[in-house]
Amino acid sequence: MRGWNQREASQRAGIQSDRLSRIERGAEPGIDEVSALSRAFGMGFEELLYGAARAGDELDLLAREMLSVVPPEDFRAILRIFRALVTGYRVQAAS
Repeated sequence: MRGWNQREASQRAGIQSDRLSRIERGAEPGIDEVSALSRAFGMGFEELLYGAARAGDELDLLAREMLSVVPPEDFRAILRIFRALVTGYRVQAAS
């Protein structure tokens, strides 16, 4: 959307371009990478991770709070929980 190539995006986020390439191909990003990419692209975590508009300010606030207290090694489990919550929210909102 911004017209950045991979090199520019990786520089703006402070992530090695080969690592960004692996993330684009499906590798799980680390908490620090999610945070850096979110800042670089100027979007909330949910939009960055799921490619959709945020489900609500509460989810964005929760994600920011989690980043400040959750050890990076636990973030993958939290991402799975977060995805389940967002999916449930979308299903409920569509009903």
